[in-house]
Amino acid sequence: MLLHRLLPPLLLACFLLMSTAGAYAEPSAPSEAVKLVPAAEAAAASSGPYFVEARMRAVSGGAGQGLVIVRYRDDRNWLGFGLDVAAAGKLAVNIVRLVDGEPRFLKQVRIDPDPGDAFYTIRLDVDGAALTAYLNGTRLIGVDEPTALPPRIGILAQGGRFEINGLRVGDITQAPTSMGLVHRHKQLSLQLGDAPQRFAVRASSRGEVRALPFSASSSDASVVEASVDGGELLLAPRGIGNAAVTLISAEDPNVAVTLAVRVGPAFAAPPGSVPLTAGRVSPAANERDVPVDARLEIRFDQAPTIGENGSVRIVRAKDNVTVDVIRPGMELDEIGATRDGVKRVVRYKAISVDGTAATIRPHDGKLTYGTDYYVLVDGHLFAGATLGGARFNGIGTRTAWAFRIRERAPRGATLRVAVAGKADFRTVQGALNHAMREVPREQPVTIRLADGRYEGLLYLRGKDNVTLRGDSRHGAQITGENSDGINPGSGAGQLPFAPGATGGRSVFLVENADLLRLDTLTLINTTWRSKTIGAQAEALNFSSEGRLIANEVDFFSEQDTIQVKGYAWFYRSLVAGNVDFIWGYNRAALFEESEIRSVGDSANPASGGYLVQARTVAEDDPGFVFLNSRLTHGPGPAGNDVAPGASFLARPGVVTAWDNVRYINCSVGPHISAQGWHGKPRDGKGWEEGGSTDPAGKSLDLSQRVAGRLLAPAEAARYDSRAKVFAQFANGRGWNPQPALAHDHDPVERWGSKEITLAGPRDGNPFTEVELSATFRQGARTLAVDGFYDGAGQYKLRFMPDTVGEWEYETHSNRAALDGKRGKFMVIAAMPGNHGPVRVKGVHHFAYADGTPFWQVGTTSYGWTHQPEAIERQTLATLAAGPFNKIRMLVFPNQDVKHQPPRFPFEGATPKAWDFTRFDPEFFRHLEQRVGDLRELGIEADVILFHPYDKGYWGFDQMPAEVNERYLRYVVARLASYRNVWWSMANEFDYLTKKQMAEWDRYFEIVQARDPYQHLRSIHNAMVLYNHTKPWVTHVSVQSGAIAEDFERAVLLRDVYAKPVVYDEVKYEGNIERRWGQLSGQEMVLRFWMGAIAGTYVGHSEIFQDPGDMSWLGKGGTMRGESPARLAFFRRILSESPAEGLEPIDKWQGNPFAGKPGQYYLGYFGRQAPASWPFVLATPGLADGMRFRAEVIDTWNMTVAPMAGVFEIRKRDNYSFADKDGRSITLPARPYMALRLIRVP
Repeated sequence: MLLHRLLPPLLLACFLLMSTAGAYAEPSAPSEAVKLVPAAEAAAASSGPYFVEARMRAVSGGAGQGLVIVRYRDDRNWLGFGLDVAAAGKLAVNIVRLVDGEPRFLKQVRIDPDPGDAFYTIRLDVDGAALTAYLNGTRLIGVDEPTALPPRIGILAQGGRFEINGLRVGDITQAPTSMGLVHRHKQLSLQLGDAPQRFAVRASSRGEVRALPFSASSSDASVVEASVDGGELLLAPRGIGNAAVTLISAEDPNVAVTLAVRVGPAFAAPPGSVPLTAGRVSPAANERDVPVDARLEIRFDQAPTIGENGSVRIVRAKDNVTVDVIRPGMELDEIGATRDGVKRVVRYKAISVDGTAATIRPHDGKLTYGTDYYVLVDGHLFAGATLGGARFNGIGTRTAWAFRIRERAPRGATLRVAVAGKADFRTVQGALNHAMREVPREQPVTIRLADGRYEGLLYLRGKDNVTLRGDSRHGAQITGENSDGINPGSGAGQLPFAPGATGGRSVFLVENADLLRLDTLTLINTTWRSKTIGAQAEALNFSSEGRLIANEVDFFSEQDTIQVKGYAWFYRSLVAGNVDFIWGYNRAALFEESEIRSVGDSANPASGGYLVQARTVAEDDPGFVFLNSRLTHGPGPAGNDVAPGASFLARPGVVTAWDNVRYINCSVGPHISAQGWHGKPRDGKGWEEGGSTDPAGKSLDLSQRVAGRLLAPAEAARYDSRAKVFAQFANGRGWNPQPALAHDHDPVERWGSKEITLAGPRDGNPFTEVELSATFRQGARTLAVDGFYDGAGQYKLRFMPDTVGEWEYETHSNRAALDGKRGKFMVIAAMPGNHGPVRVKGVHHFAYADGTPFWQVGTTSYGWTHQPEAIERQTLATLAAGPFNKIRMLVFPNQDVKHQPPRFPFEGATPKAWDFTRFDPEFFRHLEQRVGDLRELGIEADVILFHPYDKGYWGFDQMPAEVNERYLRYVVARLASYRNVWWSMANEFDYLTKKQMAEWDRYFEIVQARDPYQHLRSIHNAMVLYNHTKPWVTHVSVQSGAIAEDFERAVLLRDVYAKPVVYDEVKYEGNIERRWGQLSGQEMVLRFWMGAIAGTYVGHSEIFQDPGDMSWLGKGGTMRGESPARLAFFRRILSESPAEGLEPIDKWQGNPFAGKPGQYYLGYFGRQAPASWPFVLATPGLADGMRFRAEVIDTWNMTVAPMAGVFEIRKRDNYSFADKDGRSITLPARPYMALRLIRVP
């Protein structure tokens, strides 16, 4: 190893430790000994913040790691950086620490290798714990690594052989220098026959750009000759092939760059005419008034293949000057029309194929208004393709594909962008260029995007008050594939003579702009982490200290989806990604009522990633605030989802910034780790959380959170509004942005029904040919709702909002007349009596959505909605006066009642000539009316979707599966918005013998998927029980004539299924000959009480012989039985019970008591007639000295008799407590008595 100490003037206080003659780092011995520079050589330069730099390359294409050591204690403990060369030419820069012999890779950045045996200048800045790596003078990555290892310089090779030149150490204030072609990447494409190409060369050091003397050499002069002429690089193509061209500074050999130059065959295209018939190219041949940012498209007969060679050339017609050359592969573009001349310089894929269409994207800003152009296409580019039935050999004549750009730029403050049709621009960047160049900075401008896919990288700089608004959120899509592997770094605009291409990896880069508004659109970076050498890939980089508004916008990527500085408000938007997908050196970013979606990692499926990596500028800045938002998960681009507990709320940033991240009143999905945060924030503060819930709205258990701070409500209130989060803007002036409101006029109450009526097509079969749905949104939350055809050209959507405030909707349809309709409406608080839909509460009980207990006391009247109007009105009157809060009812008519219904569900003729493809809307409108009537009475409609009582007469029980499925979708679309609907899949399902279990499962899945509100779902049996454990069954509906007759049997299914159990059919009160219709009133009531004591629920009906063929069970009308009055009393007693529901107590001993142990006891003696009851209670929940008052309840005579005094208990044995004085309660010695015990102080 050659080690020299030199102090040339140009290096100032830099110590050169290895001469440019070079030295070899051989693979280390098994002990991995580091070859150290003598300490005295570098001690002075590394006494404070310092850098270490070297030129390095692998020898003879070998693989392994070549490392420069920057801190060292011994051969088992050091810190270094260098090249990692793998097989197949893969290359990375590593920062590595060895701790007690175990390597820790702190950072790895994969890079495209330079051609040939190029040297790489690698540099690491060491400033305490802050490490920053550079490659060829350009920053690669930073990382914080606190360590007590002393500064010491050395080299180490592991597994390979490396050549190292120019090893030196110096003060960190000596800036790294990069060198390159002005606004060019290191990869260049030329063609034989082209004139020599000139390229300006510049050096850049911390923003300062200057010319410098340099030398140029080509690895193969027979391919390309390289020379320096007047301070510029001159490249002359000489032969087909590839060569490396190396530029080395004459001032400092460590400042160098190697270019990859490809020379293809000469441009070749036939001079004759080409059949460019209508629709074959765009712009069309000889088209006028073409937008200035037009893209070129050729539509071939079959999908073409893009060749490696060739080009497309756009030529100005008046002087035959080529204004643009577009080549295959990655091209270099200078984006933007800024007033200060700054451009965003990036690589992009200029030519692509989609189906049979080849799209050619000209370089930005190459065309001008009022100018004629023609297009030439190289025959090498699409070799083998055919166009109009003829072989495509290119376009080589000026008259074949000519067009004229519109005469002048558009005027006004609103610009229209569309992929096709009449528009001001074809690309978003074209409109942004116009806004930057033509509209004064402060003047607002709106860019309207028609629905379409706008592919390309974007740049906005130096223009305020720009609004990008899509016609629809999901229809207007801005997309691009960009990443750290294509355009490394976060990105920045470049001054006119800045070298290289530093436009960065985002789709949309914004600099020096205020009040940018993105509205109702989607922004996607299509990069897969698994398909690029550099996975960081922002959709948006708001690199400005100004303000950003994102309203109803979807942002998609994987790693680093959103990067922001300044102040940003994301409102009712979606941000999706996985690794640090929200980050930046910001002041305040508020994500309000938004969805933050962690998606599956295509490169590392086991990882759930990190939502945020904050690098907030100041300690007291709010940082990243998530307010009233949802943290969700979903599939990534590879289709894999995030595993439970695999994601983290945030991980630390850098030691020079602050880790300020706050989650306030957010819904947290199961993908978030119980520990919440990963690592520790700077100085142990900045990570805060308050009011977190699970997706169901229940308070989240945060006991396992680490590193973060839990906020009390008063503390969280600091971040509960926009005004508070943005209070520090403009030195305390503040900012309180507001959404634009455009509401429908009539408000809707919470859990009401919002109906939207649209006019649409009548032709064909609207029931089978027209698709209609809508997305309803409130903040980050969305609900998908199916629409339906209601006849006479009317289509409807119905929506049941479950939260107050502003909602909006957008329709989706395969018919233009119905698609993209949007609106907003306000939802007010629920009116008295409206408690919302009934839900399962806990495990075994029910409650309304607002928490009010629902004590089910149901009845059945199968065919009441298939009767004449008078009878149906009579049924409603009976229900209004009765005790029942739920009724089971059929959708299809019941043939058993032997009468002709007034209406049928399908068009056609009775009994079997139905058109099962066409519903009769009048039938369903009538059904809806009756469900609405029940809603007004506070009665739940348990809608029975199928039944076996047709028996083939009308054929509704024998419809094919596709008809059944279409019917289910239709009925759910019509009825789901009624808050009082329950779905009963079938009554006595097993009597429908042609339907197999798998078919029932499928029908359940359809209802579950199509019901956005997830109403209760069950299925009723005859002789065979359905498997009620399946997830689509919310509660158990059972027919059994005996199971509810005693406590032990009634409680059995409750324990088996761990769901609410409703014994909907326990025989009926009546006087018919059939055994299921002979219950007395007492026996009917007994079943309700026994079911309640078992912690279950029971259903009623009655059937009495009637000369007019009337029965409540079959047709409704009036009730004759004795049970309804007693069931009203029973319901009153239930309503006085604990809100949690009645739980069976001491099931082992058969004690007929339920309630809440230690607080409330309800006992029922049924057919027994005891004269007394010894005051003995089961042990759970009891303690000596508890006192209870007692009431004797006569369930048949409907009386409640309080007992005098109180009963104080003490422990009797391991199983029970008794009255301390041994007293009993006197009973009237008759059946159907109950006892209620309530604890008192």
